[in-house]
Amino acid sequence: MKLIKGIFYGLAIAILICCAVVIFFAFFPKATDKVAEKIDELPKKEATQESVPDEIYAPVIGISSGNNLGIDVNQILDPNKAVYEQPKESQVIPEGVTGRTDYEEIKEEAKQIEETEAELLEKELGLGEKGEDLVLSEEFYPYYAMLTESMQQLYRQILANANDLQVSFAPVVPVTVNQLKNVFEALYNDHPELFWLDTNYSCKYVSNGVCVEISLRYNETASYLEDAKKNLERVVSDILNDTRKCTTDLEKEKVVHDALMEQVEYVKGAPMNQSAYSALVLGKSVCAGYARAFQYLMQRLNIPCYYCIGYSGGNHAWNIVKIGKEYANVDVTWADTNPPTYDYYNKSDKDYQKTHVRRDLAVYLPACGGLTGNSDPLTWEEEKPVNNTELSEKEKRLQEAGIAADEVVDNLEDYYGDCYAQLIEKGAGSVRFSNVIPEELWDSIETIYSNNAYKDGYVTKALEKLGMDQFSIHLQGQRLGGGYYRLYHNVSTYKDTTKQDTTEQTSSVASSDDDKKTY
Repeated sequence: MKLIKGIFYGLAIAILICCAVVIFFAFFPKATDKVAEKIDELPKKEATQESVPDEIYAPVIGISSGNNLGIDVNQILDPNKAVYEQPKESQVIPEGVTGRTDYEEIKEEAKQIEETEAELLEKELGLGEKGEDLVLSEEFYPYYAMLTESMQQLYRQILANANDLQVSFAPVVPVTVNQLKNVFEALYNDHPELFWLDTNYSCKYVSNGVCVEISLRYNETASYLEDAKKNLERVVSDILNDTRKCTTDLEKEKVVHDALMEQVEYVKGAPMNQSAYSALVLGKSVCAGYARAFQYLMQRLNIPCYYCIGYSGGNHAWNIVKIGKEYANVDVTWADTNPPTYDYYNKSDKDYQKTHVRRDLAVYLPACGGLTGNSDPLTWEEEKPVNNTELSEKEKRLQEAGIAADEVVDNLEDYYGDCYAQLIEKGAGSVRFSNVIPEELWDSIETIYSNNAYKDGYVTKALEKLGMDQFSIHLQGQRLGGGYYRLYHNVSTYKDTTKQDTTEQTSSVASSDDDKKTY
């Protein structure tokens, strides 16, 4: 009997303790977050996905422990916002767009280091740019709005450092590896203008999972960024100019949508195909490039447009656009078929449920009801093709290269004059300038830099004008198409305090390929 009473009293005490714990956490919710953080820090076995099940669904990142992942739970669960409902049906991918799924997931290289190495990094690394003056609108940067306040601070730091081409820096706030992944995804999804930023990054962390170093990676455009920005702006301006006659955002959207279907070709393995630059400047891309190009153009028109990722028979990217107060899905990649179609233009989530399923942070983007004022079906109207037989051979070549005639220097005399003028304008020190030459002038350019004739051509006179006496140059050529090259000149001019020989040229020779030749 005593044993039974003992068991009864033990159970009663245990129940009372459990009730007390529940009441405590109910009145002190912050304590729940602390316990969740400790649980989240425990080592976890990584899950691997070898195959995609027939029934596709968007994974939930972990609402219950949002702060542990850098996510603002209150923002995501806002009762005033319509929530995206994850489809539970099997996907049926239309035959004409099968395989158009080449979105690359954000990838990190996370390396654990010892405390001693971390202490050294703490002394050596700076914060770089902090981005403290950046103000980001929730309507235009929804992924930023999903983050907690401290992760937003880190997001601004990474954004500022990416714009400054910084490679490695210490995080401005404490951040775990998992939190950093979400911050980087949010940043990359919000900012299509960062076309020089790669989808991969790396970080170093200590035993508790906290990062001590963040390293960004850049694609090749970072080496000629100012020229690349000009190339992009030229194409963007042409498209945006065509929207000036439009009176509504819906009309502007259609102009942008149609322009991309005309100018971009879907090519697997196209260079820099995760960027807007690949679609707008190079004219060849995959779904990621189409979606970022559409997002960037719409942002420039002050129309909210989001980069959405998910599964459509494979990793896929499309857009969500806001026209007025309504949200709709737009898939320019799937529209760009032969002939083009509007089957995936301004559609609701219900319209997309059998073909598109959101994933990762995109599940928290606004739900799409489609556009109520867009009920009339659209059909593609082919524009009259340009009759190239009426164009001169030079005009056809310029058209293929995407340049204007006045950008080209056709002979050595003009080349010398252009180099001299740009060098004087840039001034002394380390500078960079470029010009465009026809392919037939390339051999002459190689010759003058091989026999040092370029010195008499423009260098000696430029040094005299600048008051310098030393000169070094690194020359790089990029094939534009149409038989044209853009030459990039990385030049240093300085004064030799030892008064030795003047105008000595430093050159380096590298192997050449179809796109680049370097001296």
